[in-house]
Amino acid sequence: MIKKEGAIRGFVRNHKVLSFLIALPASLFLVLAVLLLYDYYNPRAFIAAYRDYREGSYVVYTRGMWSDCGLDSRALLHERYGVSLVNFGCIGGDSYNDAYSRAMKALLKHKYKRDIFEEVYQDACVKSADGAVSFGN
Repeated sequence: MIKKEGAIRGFVRNHKVLSFLIALPASLFLVLAVLLLYDYYNPRAFIAAYRDYREGSYVVYTRGMWSDCGLDSRALLHERYGVSLVNFGCIGGDSYNDAYSRAMKALLKHKYKRDIFEEVYQDACVKSADGAVSFGN
């Protein structure tokens, strides 16, 4: 009885060098993709964000300098939804905090069925424009 081989197994047996040259870059690409995605989608950060979300502790980490709208939106977000914004300034933060914030924002958007961050930011900009003091003419 003749045993049949699969097409891939036969190709690999007959073309060992070519199979290696195909498999090596594919394997390196896969390892690189996993390492890069692990940094972007940090599983520990997602688990921590979900745990905090379940407990009702809503924290989002941000970077950069606050604008007038940003300061007002920070207060409105905490007042309306109980979300605390923690700013690391221009330098701080890391991939863990970024992944945590992405997860928390997604969970809060799912909970409220809308983008509460954009809504609050727009309201804060309107509020700061209404209360602005005009200098000059």
